Amino acid sequence: MADEKTVLIGRCGPTVLLPKQGASITQLRRTKPLRVDVAGGGPVGLAFACTLKSLLGDQVSLRVHDRRWMRQGNRVVWRGAAEGNNRREQVVTLQSNVWAALPSAVQHQLFAAGRFSEMWPFGPDSPESKGRPRNIKIRWIEDALLDMAQDTYGIELVPRPGREAGPLGRPARPGHRGRRPFGDS
Repeated sequence: MADEKTVLIGRCGPTVLLPKQGASITQLRRTKPLRVDVAGGGPVGLAFACTLKSLLGDQVSLRVHDRRWMRQGNRVVWRGAAEGNNRREQVVTLQSNVWAALPSAVQHQLFAAGRFSEMWPFGPDSPESKGRPRNIKIRWIEDALLDMAQDTYGIELVPRPGREAGPLGRPARPGHRGRRPFGDS
């Protein structure tokens, strides 16, 4: 397979992995956008969705599902302690090889003045050419990326009900594996 991109064929259809850092983006030859469902809207799920939308634009249609969200007016927001969700206050260190690979719009949103600190020395995962590792609160990452998914990229966000729900927030049915086509309500 080519170094620029890798395509794996899975049981549910093609899975497209992002290009290696520094590689060019190959246009998808599709008449319809690639449809992608992301299970979990934490830092990794939201960063993946925002990055994929940034790279592929209108060539991809994304939907992110998370049971820790709720609707508040026309927005999706994090459930609070009153709704049974204890938000994380831990700090995570992002090595510069990681944060430098994020699209510039995502970097700009995450690393607003006063929202991160550069504390550790350079190393193999944070070479001087890319900058220092950055410490940032997980809660801030989640808030910033949730806002960006809605306001910048127009990603469909699906608050899921609690644990009684099956895959993609639909009610669980005994013996049902949960595989449904994208767009099926």
